[in-house]
Amino acid sequence: MKRWKWGFKLACALWFFGGLALVLSLWLLPVNLAFAAETGSLGEGSDAAGTVVEYEDLRELLKAGNAGLKQTKEEQENSIAPYKEMQDILQEEQKYMEEMAESYEDDGNTEMQEFYEERAKQLKMAASQTGTQIRRMSSYSQEKAYEKQVDVCLVAAQALMNSYNQMEEQIKAQEKQAEYRKASCEEAAARYRAGLVKEDEVLSAENFLTASNNTLASLKKQRDEIKESLLSMLGLSGETEIQIGAIPEPDMEAIGAVDFESDKQTAVRNDSTYVSELNSKVKGTDARELRSRRVEDAEANEIISITSSYEELQNKRLEYEAAMEAFEAADLRYQALLRKKQAGLLSQTDYLQGEASYEAERAAKEVSAMSLFQAYESYQWEVKGRINASI
Repeated sequence: MKRWKWGFKLACALWFFGGLALVLSLWLLPVNLAFAAETGSLGEGSDAAGTVVEYEDLRELLKAGNAGLKQTKEEQENSIAPYKEMQDILQEEQKYMEEMAESYEDDGNTEMQEFYEERAKQLKMAASQTGTQIRRMSSYSQEKAYEKQVDVCLVAAQALMNSYNQMEEQIKAQEKQAEYRKASCEEAAARYRAGLVKEDEVLSAENFLTASNNTLASLKKQRDEIKESLLSMLGLSGETEIQIGAIPEPDMEAIGAVDFESDKQTAVRNDSTYVSELNSKVKGTDARELRSRRVEDAEANEIISITSSYEELQNKRLEYEAAMEAFEAADLRYQALLRKKQAGLLSQTDYLQGEASYEAERAAKEVSAMSLFQAYESYQWEVKGRINASI
């Protein structure tokens, strides 16, 4: 029985070795990666109710839910799966050959012992080579390419989340404006009935109210569209109960500590076009001169890009500082407004007008803070050389 078993195993092993050359030839085939930035939906059985999408979680949420990223990862894993199966078969056969060698060693059959030991060595070598191919297919370059794809999606998701939060602040301010316009319209109507104003004033108040309500409706529509776009990117399309978290406050210390000259050099070194041209292999004087010009052009283009990003950062910083000053002044006026209201020196309409003005300044401050945060994030991406990386 033992002889029949090892004979059958040997036949299987020889069949495997016979096809090994064909298997090894597959190692030369490229692994195709799909980099489509498609949208997805929440996985079956998941419960998104009450979930809050936080800014710092965007990267992991994209990896878990974005259809394009999931497809890329699955294709990577699927391309490796057959090789892992081969490696398992080889290692199983190697183990069996080693057991057979030990068995014949116990029987004192040196010839068969050596035969099985040699087969075990060959299988071990084949398993090792298969493992090398698996590692090659799971190489740093492929993982880096995948992470670049994640970066591209992340930049888009960050921008959408920032836009959503800015829209929310605008809506809050516009709601106060609409509340004031409604009160103003009602007051004008009451004054008209009392014969204190002409009909034109009522019509004017009604027009302002209509325009304010239309603006509010438009802002809410845009906000909802942005939210759906973000959720679609995260694979959460249609999950209306999900809330969008806040944008972090800008790190003024980090922004103030930006070393543009150093960052400029880093950005050039990280620029994919610059690196590609610099590492390209050419022969001949003319080809080398052409490559040198391409390297210089790539460097110049990246310097222009990083300079533009830096200037945008500085502009947003000035806008934020101006918005902060304006808000501080508005806050003083609002505190005075509250005191007058408490003293009974203001009509409800005048109070709502002052409140709407204060809310507009507060919203402008919040929007400028988010714009500054976004500008700093964009600058950091530029320095990393990963926003415009070709993938």
